[in-house]
Amino acid sequence: MYLKISWQQPTSKAMSPRQQTKVARLKSLSTLLIGLLLNLPLAPTGRAAKITVKGSDTLVILAQKWAEVYMSEHPDTKVQVTGGGSETGFAALQNQTTDLVNASRKIRASECASCIKVFRKRPTEYRVCLDGLSIYVHDENPVTELSLKQLGLIFTGRIRNWKTLDGPNAPITIYSRENSSGTYAFFKKNVLLEKDFTATAQSMPGTAAVLQAVAKDRYGIGYGGAAYGINAKSLRIKRTTDSPAYPPTEHHVRNRNYPIWRYLYIYANPNQDHGAIADYLQWIQSKKGQAVVRDVGYFPLPACEQSWSRPQTPKRISSTGLLDPSEQLRSSRGGWGGRDTVEPDVPLPSTHAGPGQQRLASFFSNRNRHS
Repeated sequence: MYLKISWQQPTSKAMSPRQQTKVARLKSLSTLLIGLLLNLPLAPTGRAAKITVKGSDTLVILAQKWAEVYMSEHPDTKVQVTGGGSETGFAALQNQTTDLVNASRKIRASECASCIKVFRKRPTEYRVCLDGLSIYVHDENPVTELSLKQLGLIFTGRIRNWKTLDGPNAPITIYSRENSSGTYAFFKKNVLLEKDFTATAQSMPGTAAVLQAVAKDRYGIGYGGAAYGINAKSLRIKRTTDSPAYPPTEHHVRNRNYPIWRYLYIYANPNQDHGAIADYLQWIQSKKGQAVVRDVGYFPLPACEQSWSRPQTPKRISSTGLLDPSEQLRSSRGGWGGRDTVEPDVPLPSTHAGPGQQRLASFFSNRNRHS
C-alpha cells in the first residue's frame, strides 16, 4: 500500500504566523494518519467458504467425520452437517437452503424433476461409499440367518413368531424407520418389493434408535447401515432359500455376495458444483476421504471410482436416452453399477431412437442374454 501526501509549502518570507500554525497542524495530522494506516491489518485475500450439508441420517456420522477431518486440513472452509432424512435433504436442495444432500438412496424422478425446474438441469450425483444394509437382532436371539423372502414376510407381517424361523416361541417386534428415510425407501423397494410395512412396525427416528431398541428387546428385529452395528448382532442374509448366506462385511459387499448392498450418495446443486464445493467432493472420493469411510464403519469405493475429478452419473445415458454402449459393456461383464445391483434407478424420459441406435442397443441386449 502506498500513501503519498504532499502540499506546496509557502516560503517562510510569505508565511504569516497563522499560516505557519496551519502547516504545523497539517504535518502532525499527516504523521498521525500514516501511523494509523501502517497499523491496519492487511485485507483478506478471499472470503472463507461455507458448505452446508443436509439429509440422510444413515450418512450423518460419516459426514460429520468427513467435515471434521477436512476442516482440520482446510481451516478456511467451514462444513456444517445436519440430518433429517434423505427426503428432507432433497427438499432443502430444491429450496436452495443446502449446498449438498446426503442420500442413502437414489434421487426419485419427481425430486429430480423439481430440481430441474429450479436449476434448469438435474442435480449432480456422487457415489461416496458402499454399505451393506444390515439386519439387526438381539445378541441372545439364536437365529443367525434369513433369506430375502423371509425378511419380506417378517416386515410385511406375514411371519409374526420367531418359532416359524427356528427361533424361540415369541412374537416378533419390528423396528423400522420413518418414511422420510432413504433407508426406509430402499428397504421397501428392494426387500419388500414395494409392499407395505406391517402396521405393527414401530417407526424410529434414526438408525441409532433402531439399534438401541433392538439391544433392549430380546425378540426385536430392525435394519440399518453397517456403520451403526459394529458391536451389534447382524444376521447373514441369502438371496434364496437354497443359496448360501453371507454377512454384511466389506469383502462380501464388494463382491456382491451380500444381497442387500448399496451405494451411498451425495447430490449437489449443479450450479454450485465448483470451487470449494467441488474441492470438498473430490477430497471425499480421494484416498484420504475413503480412509475416513473405513474408520467409521462403511466400505470404501472400488479403486476405479476413487479420486475422480468429475462427478458420476447414475448411468451414462446417450442423447437418445439409451444406455451408453460402454456402460452396457461394463454391465455385461459384471462391473459396478451393472445389472446385478439391487439399487433402484431413476426412470428416464422415453425418447425416440433412430435405426442405428436401435441396432446398437439390440446388439448389446443380445450380448447380455448370452453372457
